[in-house]
Amino acid sequence: ATDTMPGWGGQPLGPHLAERCGLPVRVLNDVHGHALGEATYGAGAGACTALVIAVGTGLGGAAVIDGRILFGSHGVAGHFGHIHHPYAAGLVCSCGRDGHVESVASGSGAARLYAKRQAEAHVEGASYAAAAAASLTGIADVPESAYRKAPGAQRPVVVRGGRELKALVDAGDMFAREVFTDGAFALGQTLGGLANSFDPDVIILSGSLIHVGEFWMEALREGYRRDAMVGTAATPIVEGSLGSQAPLIGAAVHFLHTAG
Repeated sequence: ATDTMPGWGGQPLGPHLAERCGLPVRVLNDVHGHALGEATYGAGAGACTALVIAVGTGLGGAAVIDGRILFGSHGVAGHFGHIHHPYAAGLVCSCGRDGHVESVASGSGAARLYAKRQAEAHVEGASYAAAAAASLTGIADVPESAYRKAPGAQRPVVVRGGRELKALVDAGDMFAREVFTDGAFALGQTLGGLANSFDPDVIILSGSLIHVGEFWMEALREGYRRDAMVGTAATPIVEGSLGSQAPLIGAAVHFLHTAG
């Protein structure tokens, strides 16, 4: 676990729940559950190998091979957000390392990239922007009066996550749109490298950021085409079909796989 939920990393939830409820309990990462649901009954049904990427506040993922989650030797397989990308240089990831793609391609990452670029451009309020860029959430401890909601020549000092950044895009702020575009392109390149490594039947996308706009998806596909090899260039990249039910379905599938 990372600091996405401060103080919860390493908590033995399974044994506590089993003791309190008197029932058998299995614990599964939420994105792993989402991936298993989609690979079993959703957009990846019938695939031998499916890669699932969840792009929201953070950036998670999973590989499902022959209907089973690939956990790895230490249970950390699927942390695709913690692959290096040059666009994230100078941004500390939620895992404590520098330069991981989550720091620019997720919702919180896009907010931090927006703040970082403002600080680099020395816009008004650049010190607040620099403080936001240093935060893992893209949120600086500044008064509400320091925020500006409308786009224009004077940039908003801070945006507090992907939702506020999208609101700026919808209002016509091209600076915000460029940040989303670059983050999507970086994620596409990362997916290209993963496809070259796993050679999946399908790549499934989920999460709030995939609805930012068609420009986001096109930037992701362009990044993918840039790095995917000839053999993986035509691998379909699709949106998940189960929505918010996917993690629940995947959790049930995992329980059935491990029960008894």
